[in-house]
Formats: sequence, structure tokens, C-alpha cells
Amino acid sequence: MGEWTTGSVRSLPIGSVAFDPTNTVIATCIGSDCVLYSVSDGKSAAVLEHSDDLTSVFFLEKDKLVTVTTSGEVAEWALSDESPQQISSHKITAFPVRKATYLHEDRCCVLVIDHGTHLTVDKLMHEKSLATIAKLPADIRPEQIAITSRYIAYCSGKEVFVVPCEDDSDISPSSYVCKTHIDGLGARNASNVFVKITALGDTIAATLAIGRVYIWSHVSRKGIQDSAFTIHWHKVAPSIALTQFGGLFSAGAEAVLCKFTLSGAGRPNMLPRLPAAIRDLSISADGSHLAVILEDNSLHVVVTSSMNVLSTLQTVVTCERSLKSVFTTDPCSPGTLVMNGKPGSLQWISCTDSKTVCQTSFSLENVADGDMSFAGITQTFPDVEQAFFTESIVVTLETVINFDEEHKRLRFWARTKGMNSTVQIVESFIVSKDTVAVTGNKYTSSGSEEMFLSVMKTGKVNVWVPCEEGTRFKLDPVRQIDRQYEYRAGSAIHRGMWASAHPEGPEDTDVVVVWNTSNMTEVDVLRTGGRVSYVEFDGKNHLVCSTDKAVRCWKHTAMQFELLWVVEQPLGIHVSPLGGFAWHGHDAHFLPQFPAHRALPSQTSYGTATGERRSNLELRRTSLISDQGDNGTRHGDCFMLCTYNARTVSTNADLHALLEAAGRIKFHVIALQETKSKKSEVRQLNDGTLIIRGEKFPSRNVGGVGFVVHPSVVHLSISIINCYSPTLTADESELETFYERLEDVIHNEKSFYKFVAGDFNAQFGKAEHDEYRIGRFGLGDRNENGNRLAGLLSAARLFHGNSVLMKKDHRRWTWESPNGTTHTEIDHILTNQRWCLLDVSVVPSFCCGSDHRLLRAKIRFSCTIEKNVCHRGGGKRVAVYDGVVLEKALSELDWHIMEDPTEDYDLLLQKLQACAERASTPQTTNLERISIATKELLERRRALRLDPNASHVEQLVANACCRRALQEDLQKHRRKKILEAAEGRRSLKKCRRDLRDHNIPLCITE
Repeated sequence: MGEWTTGSVRSLPIGSVAFDPTNTVIATCIGSDCVLYSVSDGKSAAVLEHSDDLTSVFFLEKDKLVTVTTSGEVAEWALSDESPQQISSHKITAFPVRKATYLHEDRCCVLVIDHGTHLTVDKLMHEKSLATIAKLPADIRPEQIAITSRYIAYCSGKEVFVVPCEDDSDISPSSYVCKTHIDGLGARNASNVFVKITALGDTIAATLAIGRVYIWSHVSRKGIQDSAFTIHWHKVAPSIALTQFGGLFSAGAEAVLCKFTLSGAGRPNMLPRLPAAIRDLSISADGSHLAVILEDNSLHVVVTSSMNVLSTLQTVVTCERSLKSVFTTDPCSPGTLVMNGKPGSLQWISCTDSKTVCQTSFSLENVADGDMSFAGITQTFPDVEQAFFTESIVVTLETVINFDEEHKRLRFWARTKGMNSTVQIVESFIVSKDTVAVTGNKYTSSGSEEMFLSVMKTGKVNVWVPCEEGTRFKLDPVRQIDRQYEYRAGSAIHRGMWASAHPEGPEDTDVVVVWNTSNMTEVDVLRTGGRVSYVEFDGKNHLVCSTDKAVRCWKHTAMQFELLWVVEQPLGIHVSPLGGFAWHGHDAHFLPQFPAHRALPSQTSYGTATGERRSNLELRRTSLISDQGDNGTRHGDCFMLCTYNARTVSTNADLHALLEAAGRIKFHVIALQETKSKKSEVRQLNDGTLIIRGEKFPSRNVGGVGFVVHPSVVHLSISIINCYSPTLTADESELETFYERLEDVIHNEKSFYKFVAGDFNAQFGKAEHDEYRIGRFGLGDRNENGNRLAGLLSAARLFHGNSVLMKKDHRRWTWESPNGTTHTEIDHILTNQRWCLLDVSVVPSFCCGSDHRLLRAKIRFSCTIEKNVCHRGGGKRVAVYDGVVLEKALSELDWHIMEDPTEDYDLLLQKLQACAERASTPQTTNLERISIATKELLERRRALRLDPNASHVEQLVANACCRRALQEDLQKHRRKKILEAAEGRRSLKKCRRDLRDHNIPLCITE
């Protein structure tokens, strides 16, 4: 056996981040290590080890780096192609260093030192001495301090302070007190304080706990006494960063990076759908790159000009608010360990390079933004407490943190072959909150049974087995353990056996009971002599058990267990395909009795064992948006919109019958008709399903529309219009009113994707003549309602989804007559984007007691197509020249011809350009709206105002004349421009937009 070396996987949170001057290398502080990464691909380049934890890092030059530890040691490093070398190291102070900043303008380092009773801001001099600049309160955090070359800004409570760096500075000390009071917070208004601050040049930005960002400009001239310009986009305090180009980056619990302009004009640019909430931001010196540190300890480099992710750094995912209870292996990913990642997720860590290979969300709820209260993102959220992996199924036990819930959720996930981290929900059960473990048969052979066990703290064990059809799971009512004793630990199922540890006997000692899983009877009881912390089969008929006194190993032979060896030492152990491991304190050892297996590279959907990740950042397991390069399944990862006339969903019994049927099909949204509910209602079930029931027609037991929305898409925004049309027997006026109102609703909806679904009581048939908005594969003949609906398609620019694709007749009809002889297609799905429809068909297996069948459309969205369609380039401006000036300029120049044609051409071009510059008239975006006569009236009013002899009556008459003239001029100008656009057949929308002479700022508050 070869020698073993001890290694560790460090998942400490990322601290300070710095870019080198060329933005090719990024340095990060992770515990006592400074890790250098390549910005282009995110791969680790070098590690600079220190004896103490680091507080800051910054670059002096491209190849020169400085690190500062919390103990006051400042080290200088030279970076080379071979390996970094330490040039010098100096102990600057004996007090703890809270923060260090490098001022590029002054080329000096400034330290924030903790003296216990107060903080000092000290400048590091060339002779390695310290010069105190300012004294600050001791109770503020590093993120509440911002240092520039001219002043220091810090926030404490509801106040922001500015302190000049020099006594003779032209900046005066100033402060600002926030008096914002929100009635809805009540007594919690006291906690609504400033939590973060940043400063750059002459601008300061600070954030309140409720997410409002205060911005002060021209600080050196005006100070911060006056009310600041504010932006309130976030719900909780975001991280912020300023740029020298008048921009502000902010990001927080919403998992969205926003880019604002300090002027407040226009909407912010956004980078949405980041994998987790944002914890910190760090911008490069030139403002071209931004380091985004997420709550799950991942770091992404963003190009600020395009707001695109350039690279993702190879780190180990860690999150303070996540559970740390999952530590297991995956039979489909040898060479990896599975642990908790961000809330609701699990991560696969490679044992060869100690990096997170991939991460997958196992929660159906949105855990990215947590509670979204102003107190932060550390409130109530779901997380994975236990997980068990087989080659085809993943079982998770999910609980809700910081919430006293009476149950937990046991969920079964199907795995995609060849894509080990891609899962799809199969079954979800509510189990007792006392459930503490899940296990099963990790390696199912041809003769073994697929089964899973959920174990309660009291010792009760439930057995879960596949249903007859093999795709779902159910509780086995016969096989279960109902004994009452405390459960300590358990193993995986091995060759029809399962081991569990329970207390039995005096002096708090435990026994290991081996069970026969075919009938859940005892096979053997093994004495341990201590308190069991771990028990597991090794896969080769060995059972290993660890207690607080020793480690014991039994060998299974001839239907009995024989004690093989005992290590009389309290050790922690773990048995995995890599081998058996034991540790005591900080020392880890390999157990020689278990042969080691070489760790194979992990092949997953997120990359290989080299640690490469996918370029796109996902918030969920599957994305409903497809672009070029997407290798999703044919229809498995699309958006599924259904429409169904339920005939009634007025009672809870009807609703539960509908949900029971819906649980057996794949859907995201079901548009319901004829709910017949007595009142409108919106409710969200415990599993996250959103139910909307509309009210029926007054005094008639008919009508009412609603929705059933799957938990996985509740957080999304999409425009779906659900309608129920009157029948042919209704009055003509009622039908006309319905279609007119529906057309108005469709026109007023400005979404790129529009979907109209419902029971139209209209038969379409096949397309007639040049009806390109209707497909060639309809069913039956068109009736009067069908003609009305065909007119609606043309008026609203929609396409008929049912007839686009070829289907057999029995997969097309949606309504059956009471005698079962007549079948028609009267339920329809319409859309304004025909290309997004992958399939439209009924689901025959869906049965809920109605004479209608459920119609389902499979839809694929594309960001690329949407961006290309919605893109609108800037219009070209035609140059306007003054004819008189142009003629004068042409006459003044010498136009004699030279001998060289090339020289003649160059001179001609230069002279024409010079004449054009002289004769061009300046263009302005403000259109000439006021006539000359009105301007003369304005001048007369101004003269009257300045004339001391003018009477008050004359001024009133002048004011009235000016107001009337201005109003008439604006109306004439608007009428003229719209007529010119109409006569020239140009866009009236663009004309109205050009007539606007103002912009609406994003957010301006007191």
C-alpha cells in the first residue's frame, strides 16, 4: 500500500478582493490564504499562505502584491510566472487590524486599527510607521467605513459622518441624520439604520436596512447636511459600489445585479438570475470589472460595460445560514463528496482538487431571497436536512429553518442518465417533524429490491417502495418498525440488511440491531459498549461502528456477525467507496483493513473534474429559457400551459379532486374555466401551489375563471389571458361585447409573449384561403363563434396553436357530448409568437369528472430571439446646412486643379468638409414648439414685469395672453407633427415619443 498524504477542503468565506492593474489576475482573502485566480477562466493560479487570517489584499503594480493580516503584519509579494515570492514582512501594530485600503492617488496604505475602546484610521508611512488620521467609534463594522484620499466617511445608527483627512482641508466635517419613519414597521423602525457605505472621489453612497440607497454628490463643496438623492429598488440593504463614470452598482437578497446612473435617468441595467443572494461587491480600479461575491461563497467576475459574467472562480460553496447535516457519497459520481451548499441545495465536491464540481437545488420553494424582510435574508427558508443517493433516485428530507412547522417534506427525485446532478421531482410526502434520517439501497443489483427507509427520532421506521407502474413511490403499510426507542445512527441497506443503533442496557450503552429488510425482522443484536455515533456497511460484508469509546468491525459470514477487530480509541469514522477513514481531533488516518479505490474524475452536467463550470448562472434545476447551445431535453424542460373547463371547482372537494388529477401530469399553469365559485379567492397551499378562483356570473350558476400555478413557477412573470366565451345561444350583443373586451385586453398587454387560453365554444376547422394565422390541421367545420375568433386572431395578431401541428383526431377533440357520440374542438390556446409552440395536444389521462379534456401546450422561450426582435437602433440624423453660409464658404476657397489626381482628391475632400462644418446648423433634440409671435408676447410680459409704471391689471392680462398662446402653439405643433407622420406613413408611436420633452426619473424620494 502506498503512502497517504493528508489534505483538507477549506470552505472559509471569501473576504477582501482585489484586481491587478491589467484586470488579468484577481486576489482573494480566504481565511489565512491569499488565493490568486485568472480572471479569464476563473482557475486558481497560486496560493499565498500566512500564519494569521487576512483582512485585506491589494496590488501595488502588476507583479507586486501586498497582504495585511488581522494581527497587523503587512507582507509584500513579487508575482512571477514560476511561483510568488515574499519580498518583505513587517509587524506594523500590536492591535487588531479591522480593514486596510490602498489609495491609488496617494500611493499609500490606510489601516483601520481596533484599540478596544475606539478605532483609529492610520496612514502607513514609507518608514513603516503609522500616522493617525481620525478616531472612530468602536462599534462600527468594516463595511460601515469608506476611506478616500481627502476624507473618511462612516455610518453609525441613523447617521452618516464625513471627516476630513487633513486639518487644513477644504472639506468641512459634516453629518446627515436619517429621519425616515415607516408606519408599517412600528417599533422596528429603530432597527432601520445605515448598514453599508462606500465613497469614490466626491461621491458617497450609503444603504439603509430597508434597502434604500442614499447618494451625496459634490461632498467637498456641499457636504452631506442636505437631503440626499435616493434610490429604493431593493427590499433589504444591498452591497454597493461606485464608478468614476457616474454609475452605481447594487446587489443584494434579490440575486440581481443592478447598474444605476447617479442622475437617476432611465431604468437600471440588470444581470438577473444569479445563483444566490449577493453578499459583497468589489470593483476594479478602472471600473471595467466587478467581482460579485454571492451568499454561497461563489465569486463571479462581471464586465461592467455589457453586464455579462466573464468567469466564475473555482471555490467551495459555503453559506452561514445553510445546514451542515449532509455528508455522503454519490454512487454515480465516484471521487466526490456530497454536502450542503446554499439553502435548499446540495453540492458535489471533488476529492482530487478540493473544488465544488456542481450544485443542484432540491427545494421547490424560492430560497434565493429568503424572508425578504428588512432584517435581512437570515429568516425563514427551507433547506435539505438529509439526503440519500442511488444510481436512479435521490431522496431528500427537507425542513423549514426558523419556523415551528408540524411536519417535514420527504421528496423523491428521478435522476437523468448521463447527467448526474440533473433531477426531476417524482413524489413529495408530508412526514412527521420527528423524522431525522433517510436511507436505502445505494447499489441496486438485479436481484435486490428498491426500497427506502425514513427513520424517526423515536425509532419508528417507515418503508417506501415503488408503485406498480414503477415511476412513483408509496408507503408500505405492512413492513415498518414501530418500536419505541431512541434512534442514534443507521446504515445504508446492504444485501437485504439494515443496521440501526439504539440505547439498551445500563451506563448509557448502545446496541446495533441488524434487520432483514424483506420483512423488517431482527437478524442479530451486537453489543457496542458505548454510545454509537456512526454505523455503516463497507460493501464487502464488513459492518463498522464508532462509539465514544472504540471502533468495532464485524464480519458477516453464514448468517451471523463475528467481531473482527477493535480499536480502543474514540475516533470519528466514515466509510465510502474511497475507503475507510478515521480521525481524532485534527489528525486523519486511513484504515488499512479497507482497500482504497482510486478516485475517478467526476463527469457531471456542470463540467469535469477540472472544476469547469457552465457559463450560464441558474437559479433553478431547469431553465424555461432556451438559447443556442442549450442541450436540454426535447420537451422536458419547456413551459407547459394547460387549459381546462372543469365545470365546477366551487367546493374544496372539487378543488382537491382537481389537484389530485393534476399531480399525475406535468404542468406549470392550468387555466380553469367555469369555476362557479361564489367569490373570488387566491390561496397558496402548503406545498407552494398557487390557486386562483374567480367569481361566477351574478345570479347565474355559470362562468368564473381561475388558475392553478405550479410551485416551481410561482416566482416568474408571464402574461396569460384566461377566458370563457358565451355559447352560440347567447345574445348577439353579449358575444360582441365579449370579443371587444377581449381584444382590448390583448392590445393593452405589452408583454413580448402573450398567451390566450380558454373555452371559446368555437369550432375552427382548417384554415381557409390565406388565413396564415390558422394552421392546416383543424378538426370539424367552422361555426359562427369560430368566425368571430378568426377575426380576433387578425385584429390581435395572434396565432391558433391547436391547428399548427398535425395530430390524430382522438388527440385533438376537447369536448364530448352527453351521449358520447359528438366530439368537437372548442378549447383553444392562442399566442402572438408562433415559433415558441413545440406541441399542443390534449392529455387523455387527465380525468376530473368534466365533459371537457385538458389541453396542454409545450412552450419554449428564447432570450436571443426576444432581444433581436425588441432591439431598436437609433435613428440617423440628416445634416442641415445654411445655403448662404455654404455659398460664401465655397466662393472663398481656391479650387484650382493640381497635377497629381490623388492630391487633387485629398484637397477637394478637405475643402468640402471645411465648408460643410462652417455651413452646418446646430441641431437640437428639443423641437421648436413656440411660435415667434408667442416669444414676442413673452418678451413683452418680461418688460412689463420690469416696468415699475405697469399696473397689476396689465400684468394679469399679459399672463393670460401668454398662457393661451403657449397652449395653442403646443397643440398646433403636436397636430402638425402627427399629421406629417400620418401623411408620410411613419410610426405614430415614434412620433409621440419624439414629441416628449421630458424624462421620468427612476426614483426620487424625500
